Amino acid sequence: VARHPAVVLALETSSSMGFGQIAPVRDAAVTFLRQLPPTTKVAVVTFDNVVKTSGFAAAAAAQAALENVTPTGGSALFDAVNSAATSLRDDKVA
Repeated sequence: VARHPAVVLALETSSSMGFGQIAPVRDAAVTFLRQLPPTTKVAVVTFDNVVKTSGFAAAAAAQAALENVTPTGGSALFDAVNSAATSLRDDKVA
């Protein structure tokens, strides 16, 4: 079974990313996504005091998910890294 490349993009969305800091990070993430081969599947992990993980989808869906991030709360960095690693390990990317 052929597998497509997979990427998990983790983006901190805690309140420390406020005051205009989230926009350049989001722009860099979108630039990165635009450079991926079209068959690449992407999951997005956003984290403040809560970790949110999308399922694997096309890069365009990941870009859309990034449009809605807003800084709030604390930073659950360890939980986010764990979620990203688990997504790569467990999710079936076909």
